[in-house]
Amino acid sequence: MDDIYFLDRESDINEYLGKLPHWHQDDKLQFITLHLADSLPASVLNELRDQKDRWLKEHPEPWDDATRREYNVTFLSIFNKYLDKGYGSCILADEKVCKALENVIFRLHKREWNIWAYVIMPNHIHLLLQINGARENQEDEKKRLKKVMSLFKRLSSHEIMRVKFFTPPLWHGEFYDRLIRDERHYYNVVKYIIRNIRMGGRLWGLP
Repeated sequence: MDDIYFLDRESDINEYLGKLPHWHQDDKLQFITLHLADSLPASVLNELRDQKDRWLKEHPEPWDDATRREYNVTFLSIFNKYLDKGYGSCILADEKVCKALENVIFRLHKREWNIWAYVIMPNHIHLLLQINGARENQEDEKKRLKKVMSLFKRLSSHEIMRVKFFTPPLWHGEFYDRLIRDERHYYNVVKYIIRNIRMGGRLWGLP
């Protein structure tokens, strides 16, 4: 695979800190996980928040690549383990809801992102994609990731409500994202998506 798709260590990484840290480079591959608002019990969320706060105090920014990897390995693996237990309403298991969500994924394809692979699980979704570059003079590149994911949440919530009622909000306020470092990282993510398909992913696409 061409290295142009992967993290460019010679260029700036756009970072912003919400409740979670986020990193972004326009047109580079990213692996993003969004989960439903009710997909994790409050006790689990509080535990993860406390662990994250302690870790962030021990690892003040700026971070190098090794520290970013440590953060992702430490918290993303725990996070995904809890998601896979299938807690909450799991409305993404509904075929009509899945189709509505998939329609939004492809509505934004080419317009806001290039989708490479995805899998829809009962209470979360994994996306492997490139966020298209910020439009000149229209927006701050640092806010591009946040803006596109907010758009996706808003559109998907609207479309899903049309086929199945839910008590808002549909999505949790935060999401996890990882810049794809290299070809090895890319294939590990694809393998992970395939494992999720075998675990019961409802709709999916692969490169």
